Amino acid sequence: VVVLLSFGFLLLVHSTIAAWPFAGMAALVVTGGIALQARHDRRFIWVGLCVSAILLVIWGADALQFIKRMISNDGIAAFPQAVYNKAPLPLFPMNGVRFVTNFAWGLGIFRLGFAVLVLGLAACLSIRFHRSAKQWVIPAMVLFGFIITAVFAHIKENPLQPRFVIMLLPAYVLLLVTGLRAPLRLFDRFRVPSWVPGSVSAGLTVVACMLYVQPIMWVLDSKGPPFKSVAHFADAHLTPGAPVLCDRYFTAWNEFRWNASTNVAFMSTVPNEPPDYYPKSQFRERSEQYFAQNLDAAFFESRMFWDRFGAWTWPHAHFAHKREFVDEAGWRLRDIGLSYRGGGSLGVSLEKLTTRLYYNTTEDFERIAKQRKTNVLAVFGSGWSYFKAQKHLDLRLMREAANIDLYYFGTDPTTVQVLVKGVASGGDIRLTVNNRLATLPNGKFLELPIGGIKVLPGKNVVSLKLAKPNGNGSFLVASLTATEAPKVTKP
Repeated sequence: VVVLLSFGFLLLVHSTIAAWPFAGMAALVVTGGIALQARHDRRFIWVGLCVSAILLVIWGADALQFIKRMISNDGIAAFPQAVYNKAPLPLFPMNGVRFVTNFAWGLGIFRLGFAVLVLGLAACLSIRFHRSAKQWVIPAMVLFGFIITAVFAHIKENPLQPRFVIMLLPAYVLLLVTGLRAPLRLFDRFRVPSWVPGSVSAGLTVVACMLYVQPIMWVLDSKGPPFKSVAHFADAHLTPGAPVLCDRYFTAWNEFRWNASTNVAFMSTVPNEPPDYYPKSQFRERSEQYFAQNLDAAFFESRMFWDRFGAWTWPHAHFAHKREFVDEAGWRLRDIGLSYRGGGSLGVSLEKLTTRLYYNTTEDFERIAKQRKTNVLAVFGSGWSYFKAQKHLDLRLMREAANIDLYYFGTDPTTVQVLVKGVASGGDIRLTVNNRLATLPNGKFLELPIGGIKVLPGKNVVSLKLAKPNGNGSFLVASLTATEAPKVTKP
């Protein structure tokens, strides 16, 4: 039991930072039990003191940091007022019932009735066979943890969803198992071996879980969240190496790292979570600037922050093409009240389970050129890869050889100059541009002008190559700007 408890405690505190208040309560229960045992067996005294000290020091150190952050944000002084201002609290009746039943059975009148029946039977039998106050420890911890989570979710204006209280799941499951075990105590009056009730209970639990899970498996005959489908579509329809900006920062580095692309780079500009950091980071403004400097970039939209910060429709006007992806598995889970985000079928719409990929093609560059009132555009061609630098700088890393694609929409041949803003990293580099050699010093952001480029209507290519020997230096580029040389009129 001690070993299992230790592993459970480790998994609990590792799963999420939200588990720490619950872990603190669990630590107090464990140390309290050791202290009670020490009254009857003095061998437990030193063990109890050591365990208590370790647990409370670890938990207390983190709790002090949390209190410090609250004080710095006037959190403690504002806590009672925040609770009052945001009344009514989303505890009961509907949100509370949905939260409790979602863990095991989802929504629906039959599932809700079954949950109430089982929990009610467990409570009645616990009262009937009341022997010790210890049996109320787990229910009290679950209830207290739920109330604390709901209060803080309400203050932060976050929805009350099961994913925010996943740390309560082990205790909640244990409470349900206790309820399933309780009816077998009716047979205690019969003379049966002590192992029989436990074995029967375990067997019935396994059978019940199988009977419950199997229909859900039949319903969920579709694929999971469509991140892999998005990656496959981007690989097939976007230019190689093109960046795909995600409207949620962590989606690029989590979901699309697991569902990795082979042809494009999923990225994001600046962190925009937690939600109160979204406006501070100026995510939308910086993203619009990035799209303006990277015409080959695409946009992955989940609309996660629309409810709180309003719609962001600028990308809809910038991009000409759109592809929608529906989370079919999420939609089916939503129907049975087990949606991961949204707190059941009452809180999830089809729009929230639909993601979109916006992109442009080379045919759309002429429209962008007209909007900018220019005849020439510079776009990253082949030989470039996305690079995330310090201070959230989004750059392009040049390989051994790379191209700059110039799109000219005039009628007559002309001369163009390209201004390359970048930095040599890791050492000085020698760069060959259209058979002309340039030396770039290490660690200095500079503007490299490439002039005298004769272009024809349509697509033109400027070749860049790292000259040898070049050491370990790399060339990182922030932006490309093309301007048409002024035409000289003959007198």
